Amino acid sequence: MPTARIHAFIFEATGDNTYEIIDTFDLFGGHNSYYGGYSDVGDVDGDGIPEIALEGCQNIYIIKAAGNDSFYVWETLPGNSSGSSVRGYDIDGNGFSEVVISGNNQTRIYEYEVGIAEETRYQIQETEFEIYPIPIHDKVNIVYVLSKHSEVNISLIDATGRLIKELVNKSKGAGNYCELFDLADLSQGVYFIRFDSGDEKETKKVILLK
Repeated sequence: MPTARIHAFIFEATGDNTYEIIDTFDLFGGHNSYYGGYSDVGDVDGDGIPEIALEGCQNIYIIKAAGNDSFYVWETLPGNSSGSSVRGYDIDGNGFSEVVISGNNQTRIYEYEVGIAEETRYQIQETEFEIYPIPIHDKVNIVYVLSKHSEVNISLIDATGRLIKELVNKSKGAGNYCELFDLADLSQGVYFIRFDSGDEKETKKVILLK
């Protein structure tokens, strides 16, 4: 059966025709059911180590190695609601593999931009917090990464600072999370989504359109 959630497995060869699972990801695949989950590899950031570009219907997840047989979601790019094909290849020969995303009668090419401070990248590795789509139409997808077991609170706040609802309020282990929330009962307007995992706190502005 098709499903909107992607279960990704990373295998490592242990011998002739034998493999073992060294890491897994449970990623949101979009609002629609589909047979997807295509992937490719390429050196996206030019550091000599290939990254995995994993298609998850409405998102493309760039997965990076962290050493010791562990991986993390480094970046996300927009995919297509009906599914996407994804390839990683250094088209212009500059040492950076472009991420080529095609589907829904269009093709988009992304290339990593040099110049973002490394300390910022390291921070993203710890607690990545992203919201899709923007603007919001009834449903919002919240992606975050926990580097350790944490008490997680994600709250929706209106423009006056009033708490509208708690989206998440529970203890969670280290890992990658992607959760879908239905906001169809709310009025159109400006809101804020606040993420708090103890050590990390972040608030993002969102616009809800009807």
